[in-house]
Amino acid sequence: MTEDKKTPKSKTSENDSSKQESIHLLYEFLKKTNHKFTSQTKTRSDVIGSGKKLYKQKGTGRARPGTCKSPLKRGGGKSFGAVLRAPRISMNKKQKQLSFSVLFNSLKSKITLIDNTKHSSLKKTKELIQELSIKKLLIS
Repeated sequence: MTEDKKTPKSKTSENDSSKQESIHLLYEFLKKTNHKFTSQTKTRSDVIGSGKKLYKQKGTGRARPGTCKSPLKRGGGKSFGAVLRAPRISMNKKQKQLSFSVLFNSLKSKITLIDNTKHSSLKKTKELIQELSIKKLLIS
């Protein structure tokens, strides 16, 4: 028997891939939960109209009629139209917290916190941008 020897992967590469995967899962979760499913069409039960038969069943020589709500009729409901639905994606609370912490730790060098009390006298955003660019806090 020959044994397959697998080369051990470094823990850092596994750790980086798991971090990237957790950030990707967080991105997908936020994207799908913020998506608004607003498209909806009326089916035959939603269309306003009578349930009365259009004309009698026999003796006309024409096809058997249903109601005016039928998808075959003009102004009738859509057979298999779009329906309002809720996103079916979930994420564990601890996994979400871990993903946010990984994301913020990776962006730590790019984030600058600004004390609001020091800049409360500024009325315009343009003035704040000028002041921050002078202090070299703003990266453009």
